[in-house]
Amino acid sequence: MKGAATVLLVEDYADTREMMSTMLQMKGCRVVEAADGQAAVEAAVTARDGLGGEPADLAVVFATGAHLGEPEQTLEGVLGFELLETGPERATARFEVVDRVRQPLGLVHGGTYAALAETIVSNATFRAVYPDGMMATGMSNLTSFLRPVTEGSVHAEARRQHRGRTTWVWEIDFTDDGGCLCAVSRVTMAVRELPASARPPRADGSYAPGD
Repeated sequence: MKGAATVLLVEDYADTREMMSTMLQMKGCRVVEAADGQAAVEAAVTARDGLGGEPADLAVVFATGAHLGEPEQTLEGVLGFELLETGPERATARFEVVDRVRQPLGLVHGGTYAALAETIVSNATFRAVYPDGMMATGMSNLTSFLRPVTEGSVHAEARRQHRGRTTWVWEIDFTDDGGCLCAVSRVTMAVRELPASARPPRADGSYAPGD
């Protein structure tokens, strides 16, 4: 999608809408957001009026559509991750033990633990730093496997250990349905400044400085 385009982003989940809006703004797009169909129609009319009424000047993107990838087709969607709680100091999630997360011997694949660890702390860190004009990406991921799991569900609890200006460090415990520890992860997140056009606006219309 070319930069400088005006995009109508339609998504009912606020967190997903915020993240997709940030991604589009990083590409240089102006984003008009809507949470549902009715709001989208109203936003489209307002946006097109502001653009001189030219329909071609407004691109419509559904966050669950082909432009940005359907959530169920992303890694966390394919593996069935369920994010339960997301905060700046603690985050929790779970997944059901089914064939898509098992290795050939029937055990939960080690990559599933590592993927969930990075998914939940990436989400938690991004949500915490975004209001300050920052973004978060994975920097390192060390996962150790302690106990095999073959059925039921796996539960993850992430606890922030360090909050620095450029790095955050999290530790994640994975337990089975009986509460037994089955894996542990330590994930370091890199915190970097967002481009000026992608920073969240303040109440006065200016943008967070990103430092």
